[in-house]
Amino acid sequence: MRRTDRKVTAFTEIVEIMKECDVCRIGFAVGNEAYIVPLNFGLKLEFGRLTLYFHCAAAGRKLELMRRNPRVCFEMDRAHRLITGSMACQYSMEYESVMGEGKLELIQQAEGKRRGLECIMEHYEKGQRFSFDNAQLERVEVLKLTVDSLSGKRARR
Repeated sequence: MRRTDRKVTAFTEIVEIMKECDVCRIGFAVGNEAYIVPLNFGLKLEFGRLTLYFHCAAAGRKLELMRRNPRVCFEMDRAHRLITGSMACQYSMEYESVMGEGKLELIQQAEGKRRGLECIMEHYEKGQRFSFDNAQLERVEVLKLTVDSLSGKRARR
């Protein structure tokens, strides 16, 4: 990271930034092909290990790319505020962001899908309980990203 003064080093601070984000962008790369997709997500921290969950339809480009290469990167950001200046090059932006890498996989079992969907819903509707019947679980795919590396960045004036 070029601007080390903006680096967020504490794992707990990085997780707190993630908890306040509303979209996670997943980046796929296979050969000369690159693809990025914004997704709703949920996060779970267990035994010091961070896992992200996503849901999607049973077919599509992201699933094809994941099957070809399950190694992905991700990015999420929040707290944007434009800083104006008297000249174009004096403009800036306040923000907090998180980037990372990991392995993306499809959850096959109904109970695993249920836990992943509950995690996603908890991210957006804290404290509410939701139920998912078997027909719903059969129609949706749930993806699990096991995070291997993580970094955070913050720019404030």
